[in-house]
Order: sequence, then structure tokens, then C-alpha cells
Amino acid sequence: MDSKHLLETDRAQKWLEQFSDKDRTHAALLLESLHLVDRPTVESAIETTINNSIASSGTTAVFAVRELDPEIPVDGIVYPSPDDTAIPPSIRVDGRKVFVSKEVIRAHRAGELEPRSYFPSDKTDRPPSVRVGTPVGSEGPLANFVRDICKRFGGTALLNHPSLAEMKATKTRKIILIDDVIGSGRRINTFIDGFLKHKTIRSWLSYKLITIQVITYAGSIFQIERLKKHPIISNVDVTLQMPFGASEWNLPNREAIGQICQEYARLTSSPNLPYGFGNAFTCLCFDYACPNTAPSILWAGSSKWMAMFDTRPNLDFVSWPLPPDPIDREKRVLAALGQKRLSESDYEKYVSFDGRRSLGLLAFLAKGLRDPRYLAAALSLDEKNCLRLIRQNYARGWLTAKLRITDSGKAELRHARKLRLTEESDDIELSEEYYIPQSLRVSRD
Repeated sequence: MDSKHLLETDRAQKWLEQFSDKDRTHAALLLESLHLVDRPTVESAIETTINNSIASSGTTAVFAVRELDPEIPVDGIVYPSPDDTAIPPSIRVDGRKVFVSKEVIRAHRAGELEPRSYFPSDKTDRPPSVRVGTPVGSEGPLANFVRDICKRFGGTALLNHPSLAEMKATKTRKIILIDDVIGSGRRINTFIDGFLKHKTIRSWLSYKLITIQVITYAGSIFQIERLKKHPIISNVDVTLQMPFGASEWNLPNREAIGQICQEYARLTSSPNLPYGFGNAFTCLCFDYACPNTAPSILWAGSSKWMAMFDTRPNLDFVSWPLPPDPIDREKRVLAALGQKRLSESDYEKYVSFDGRRSLGLLAFLAKGLRDPRYLAAALSLDEKNCLRLIRQNYARGWLTAKLRITDSGKAELRHARKLRLTEESDDIELSEEYYIPQSLRVSRD
């Protein structure tokens, strides 16, 4: 059966019915703004980056990022006697129930406990690629992907979750940590902390024998920026950068969507996560898992609330929904910026793909958005391609080095004004302008 767009599916319609009439429009806008990504897309993007990152000499080791169990202080462990009538609190470590004090439970929930070492004490033992004794999360598909790509390479060029002894024997020179999404940053940061707990890794880093690179499909622009400043991370590669919410929302829509996330979160099983874990507010769902950094109304079902996505999102639909058409998304972006006439036109028939990207860039710049990280997220580009687009328009003479519109850019705007009757103004404002760059127009088929 052919795939549908998310809003056209039966599940989306049932989910929307839970909202009041006044909230349903903005709930639909939230769904429409989600990046729906299937597993092959994630793996293809990460594999391409890995191929470009393999060490020129020596071996490259690849590890899938996962949750690490906490390091329990000895004085925090409770040993109940058979006569105890009250059952003490517990947490699971290595798949086993460990009775601990209430202070340890509080520290664990607050993320104050240090993670356990990722590597076993025996250097010949390989670290487990997934968490032991607990349900496997998104690290499961990633661990399988690492196994498969290492098999395709063959030999020792690429190692699948190797032991410390194996890395030493093969003279590993690069370590790659892969993740599907970095939202709150907690998982990747605790993983790195646990990774560095073994003195052998610290020694190799101290002598500059290895470098550590992080590759993720998606990431919060705030957390990616923080990760790039980590003292032991040499490079961070991300395909899709995400802001808080969706960049194309104007202020009224952003406030309205935030309001419904807060109001209806009370009906979910995670009422304290209206914007997702760590208040990351990621607008993303994989076909194998919906990150808990998305608003809880999307994934936290309860007796009072049907979540949009279940534990396995791909099973919620006859076939995985189609992602929004790029041109439709561009038009929504333009409409949110106030360029109603352009968003309702068939401008894609007259302007090349490169011209549409440049159009979107100029539209955001005209609204005062100049941070390349936010521009990349708004244009659905990775940061490298966004910077390339900026350089192209700088080379055309439309932008200055400080991302201001030049006289040539103003000339393009004057040309746009000739296409309809508007008041001439020295103030560069793209809203309500039907803007088709004269130097980028293509003939109509």
C-alpha cells in the first residue's frame, strides 16, 4: 500500500481528535513540522560520514552510544534483612535489581551519579554494544548497523566495538562514537564520561595516539555546539541540526504550540516533560523509536491519552508516512515569515532549486536571523551546506561578510517590487514581497 503523509493517516486523525477545536490547528502544525526519518536514511547518512572519516593509517574503532548504568557508592547500597517489612527502593544495574538508599535514588534521577566505566576491567573483554538486562533502545539498530558496516569493510580497517587489547594490537588511531540523535545531551555526555574512565583510554589520549570523533544523524544545535567544545572530541558531524521546536514557526504559532504541549502533557504518562526530556523540544521521529526529547504528547501514552507514536512507531502505520514535500515545507517557511503571496504562488516553476534556497536564506536574513546554526535548521540543511549557500550568495555579491544584504541584493529586491505595485522603501523587508530573483529565474516548462 502506498505511503501517506502523516496528517492523512488514521492514527494522526485519531490523535488530533483528542484536542479541542481551538487547539487542533496548532496540533496539526506540530505534526506537519516533524522530521519523519526511516532507518535506511539514518544509516546511509552515518555510513557516508564514516567513509569520509576513516583513519588514513592504523585502524578505526566504532562504538554505538548507549545509556550507561550508574556508579553506586558503597555507602549508598542497602542490604535488607529477611525481617524487613518495608521494601527499600531499587534501581537496575547490569540487569540486576540493586537496593539503594533514597538519597541514591534522588541523585540518580537528578543525573548526579557518575556513570560506570564503559570498558570491562579485563582488557581482552569486549564492551557490550547494548545495555544488559533492560529493553534495548535506539542503540539496538545502531549496534546492528556498526556490526554490518564493519563486516562490509572486512579486515581490521573498521572494528566493531573492540576490546582495549584488540585496539592496541591493531594500532587503532581513531575512535568514532555514533548516535542517531543528540537531544538533551545527557546520554552522549555520560557515555563519554564512562568511556574515559579507563586509564588506558586516558593514556592514549594524553600521548595523542588516538582521536575521538562523534557522528550523529540529528542533534540539537545547542548540544552540538557544547559537544564541539569538549576537550577530548576532535570533531562532531551532524546531518540534521534541530532548534528548540521548529524554525519555521512564527511567534504566535510557537506560543500556541508550546501552550498545547504544556496543557495536554498533563494527560500523558510524563506530565513533567511537555517539551521532552531536558526541554530539548526536538521535532523528530524515527521509524524505530520516537526520541523522548520530543514533546510528551507525541510518545507518552496513558489511560487518558493516546500517543501519536508507540514504542515501535513503524508498527503504528500500514507503511511509514511520507516526509513533507520539500517545496511544501519551503512554502510553509515563507508563509510563517509573512510572505503570504509567495507561499501561495507556483514560484517553484520559475525559480531553480538553488534560487529557492537562496530565496529562503534572504528571507531569514531580512528577518534578522543571522546565526548559521539557526539558518541551517530553518533551511533543513546541515551546517556545512548552509555555510556553502552563504558563500555562494556572498560570491554573487548579495551579502556582506557580516550577512547583511548588499546593494546588489537590494537591486534584486527592486526587481521584485516591479513585479507588483508596492511602495518603494529603503527598508529591506521581504514580507509581503513577491520576490523572484531576476538572475535565478529559469524558463517555464
